[in-house]
Amino acid sequence: IFSVLLSQETAMATASKHVPPAQRCQHRVHAVPPASVDVAVVGCGTAGLTAAAILANNGLKVAAFDQHFVSGGCATQFGRLGKYAFDIGLHYVGDPPAFAEFLSDAGLRLGSDVVLNPMDQDFENFVFPDFTFRFGGGLEVFRSRLVELFPSEVKGIDRYVRFLSEIRELSKVQSQGKKGFSLLGTVALKARLGAQYAKGDLKSLLDTCTKDPRLRAVLCAQNGDYGLPPSRVCAALHAGLVMHYMDGGFYPAGGGQAISDALADQIERKGGVVCLRRGVEEILFQGKQAVGVRLQKRRKGPEVVQAKAVIAAGDLQRIMTSLVGVDKLVEKERQIVLSGKSAAGMVNTCVVVRVPPQELISRFGFQRANYWCFDSYDMEAAYDGVFNAKPGQAIPTVGAYITSASLKELPPRPTAGAAAAAAAQAPGLIHHCPPEESTIEIL
Repeated sequence: IFSVLLSQETAMATASKHVPPAQRCQHRVHAVPPASVDVAVVGCGTAGLTAAAILANNGLKVAAFDQHFVSGGCATQFGRLGKYAFDIGLHYVGDPPAFAEFLSDAGLRLGSDVVLNPMDQDFENFVFPDFTFRFGGGLEVFRSRLVELFPSEVKGIDRYVRFLSEIRELSKVQSQGKKGFSLLGTVALKARLGAQYAKGDLKSLLDTCTKDPRLRAVLCAQNGDYGLPPSRVCAALHAGLVMHYMDGGFYPAGGGQAISDALADQIERKGGVVCLRRGVEEILFQGKQAVGVRLQKRRKGPEVVQAKAVIAAGDLQRIMTSLVGVDKLVEKERQIVLSGKSAAGMVNTCVVVRVPPQELISRFGFQRANYWCFDSYDMEAAYDGVFNAKPGQAIPTVGAYITSASLKELPPRPTAGAAAAAAAQAPGLIHHCPPEESTIEIL
């Protein structure tokens, strides 16, 4: 949904240097696929582009395919009126060291190829009918704010915080490749609670921490990031997301599209090719070995691209049912694929206001932050109306996520410390609209 709070005549009268995402990717729409590659990548979302960039950076011949006309999947933008750009899915990231590591694997540098602008310290605001909880500043700050607001729930709060810490520890040792007795030792000494509930749902964990509906609502307030109620989301996935953002929120200058463009550019620099509007119709096999892909018919280029390996980076059900074929799966895999259900979707209303970003802060109290607004504390009931709605039935709204890319691209506020001073040197690039206006996204 696109809503713009100004007349089209006024908008069109102003000249703009903004280059729409579709225009930046136009050459990839006309790219001719090679006859053969080392690796064919199905899907040019963040996962597909990252895999392709890492492989290309390591000397392999790579071709990546997508049926969309812009590369990036959920890390893309769409443009309007020649000078406005709106983020599709990626609105912020956390954990810059991990982010820098994955960029490095692809041969890119954080700070030059991709720039992260720090958001405010309290970059998440959980807004409920009778109180607001501010998230940011680290795990100890998080705990102290919870205890201050819910002083009778200290035991349950500490249990939840312990679970978050243990899931981070388990993730760390698994990423280091530890297995067997080494992994068991970590579980026994540092992560017994984490291991106990890691594969369970979040509701089961919360039931052991607290019955207070307001506290439970705060603990799972970021549920919009994965689109599931506590009873349907894996507790470890939830904990991983919370800890990913625990030490700060950052906005990629230029939006998520800047990350996607950097990865796609790197693939091409290393001799690979990104082919848009070239969806894959079938992954080809010889026996159990994937040997290539069959593409949608186009006037130029081959229909079949041979490959030594194929990476499919997209929706699991569609890949296995439409591109691979469930007959190639063993029974247990077939059951997992066919029983999977999608998370809830969101409606994104994109707005332009005739207010410069600085005035959003000084006059209206906006921050370089996200606002999670809820009508109630019961997240289970909120999602019931979504998952149980029948075709043609209105789905009740349960709240909103509000953020402004224009604000998040302002240069960071000066704070103390050498690291903060260095962060303040990050350019505040305005990619989304002219400086006298601001974009706001309401999901």
